[in-house]
Amino acid sequence: MCRARNSDVASMWSMYKFKSNNHEKTLRVCSEGRVYSYKLLIAEVLDGKKVVYNHTSVGGSFHSATTSRHVNLFKQHADRVISYV
Repeated sequence: MCRARNSDVASMWSMYKFKSNNHEKTLRVCSEGRVYSYKLLIAEVLDGKKVVYNHTSVGGSFHSATTSRHVNLFKQHADRVISYV
């Protein structure tokens, strides 16, 4: 598994390169394309489309400042962003 900066993990996911995590292992991409911030699913690939779950205060599902940073990195690569408001 590749260790990388948060922005690099998001970039690799956008290119369908899975199985990576950040240096602290708080952000990880599993082999099937699911992305976890800590233990919370924040993104996945469904039917070839990149979907991000907006777990931020604006998205209506705030969990932590770190998770919000993770989500925002992945949102720029998403085909679809799902909010909870």
